Amino acid sequence: MSRMQKTRILCVALIIAIVTTIAFPFGAYAAEYTSGDYTYTVSNGKATITQYNGDDVNVVIPSTLGGYPVKSIGSYAFQYCDFIKKIEMPSVETIGWGAFWGCDRMRSASMPNVTQVGTEAFVGCMALVKLDMPSVKSIGGHAFPALKALTTVNMPRATSIGEGAFLSCKALTKISIPAAKGISADAFSGCDNVTIYASLNSYAHKFAVDNGIKFSEPDIIKSVTHRINKNKITFTITTSAGDYNRIKLAYGTKTGEYISYTNTHTVNANGDYVWTLTTSAPEQATFYAFDLRSSETGNYLKDYFYYNVELVPLVKSVSHEIGGGKIIFTVVTSPGAYNRIKVTTADNLSGSIGISSTYTVNADGNYVWVIKSSYVPSETTNYAFDLRSSETGKYLKDYSYYKAEIVPLIKSINCQVMGRKTAFYITTSTNDFNRIKVTLADDLNGYIAYTSTCTQNVPNTYSWTIIVPTPKETTNYAFDLRSAETGKYLKYYHYYTLER
Repeated sequence: MSRMQKTRILCVALIIAIVTTIAFPFGAYAAEYTSGDYTYTVSNGKATITQYNGDDVNVVIPSTLGGYPVKSIGSYAFQYCDFIKKIEMPSVETIGWGAFWGCDRMRSASMPNVTQVGTEAFVGCMALVKLDMPSVKSIGGHAFPALKALTTVNMPRATSIGEGAFLSCKALTKISIPAAKGISADAFSGCDNVTIYASLNSYAHKFAVDNGIKFSEPDIIKSVTHRINKNKITFTITTSAGDYNRIKLAYGTKTGEYISYTNTHTVNANGDYVWTLTTSAPEQATFYAFDLRSSETGNYLKDYFYYNVELVPLVKSVSHEIGGGKIIFTVVTSPGAYNRIKVTTADNLSGSIGISSTYTVNADGNYVWVIKSSYVPSETTNYAFDLRSSETGKYLKDYSYYKAEIVPLIKSINCQVMGRKTAFYITTSTNDFNRIKVTLADDLNGYIAYTSTCTQNVPNTYSWTIIVPTPKETTNYAFDLRSAETGKYLKYYHYYTLER
């Protein structure tokens, strides 16, 4: 190939590369779709809004678009939508970079399930007064800077707050961040009037002290406790004395609704109000919110106190021992409305290899059940335990699993036929026994011979020798050890076939 031809080929390749770069400067784009006022993309079965095309003053973002759940607001999706005064995002979990940049008339933003707010997400949202973000965990840098109307921020689950997140929010007086674990040093720079609300000695408390920021514990609702009995959960709430005539309970992500409420309270020795609320017990760990209603205005304060109910496992512990030809489980459970517990192998949950309908109560108030199973495994086995409700008569199917490590007591058996006599040489893993006997496998209650002496050859290995008459035909034998502590045979048989 001549130098001229090579030059022409290189020129053509260069032109193709330049045209490709101009036509597709950033590579392939995700396909975009339109539904109503929204443009969106889909990734991993979830929709991300990339642009809002409407002109509504009050916007409620749909939970699905094109059949896909709406989980994210993309970067700059609502940029300069300065006509929006209120926005609700019921299903959104992630808000992207600059998503609401310049929405300067937005007074209210409802985001109950948002866990992540991106960098500069609400720059220029000057009308925002209060932010209630019960699920948010991460706030990006400069997410809410210089918002002149913002007075209150509530983020009970926030763990990370980025650089300048609330920079120069001059009107900000209260921010609740009890779960914080990482806060940028300048997150609240220029917030001259802010008070951080959290628990004493928490990370947020230390941050406030180190950075000269005012600090306070939550002071209206002082404490919440709960107890579960049968299918009900009862909350006891202690509040400061004040002009309140009702307290309500809601889910932490749905504070606008309520599950239960009460209008009555008692007064304790400290002069605090004590309220009691009862509702259906949750089936899993649940995040709740409490709010007080002013008797003067008739309005709820919307100064939410959040409380997480971590359900204690029904089955707290399991242990086992082998004896009397049985495997015996001791199961400790939380107290409750149960009248039976069953055990089965983990690979057969519908079956049962042992049940117990009685329990004792230990010093901690927990139930202690003993289950005996005649099925003794020869190897390590996984078991499952399930409680039966005394109210419904049905098993809960809330299985607790347990691995029973089975260490063979008899490690090996060998034999030597010596004319009319046969010697069995048995090794065991421990010397907690004072006798070993051999019997026919079909006559476990009898015995042919036994020995009460053993020798130790290597660590954790003990040797026994038993002499029996040599059988005339193939015979199945069973060996059993006697406990030195109880003086009883374990009935944990080890079988051996002598071929003739």
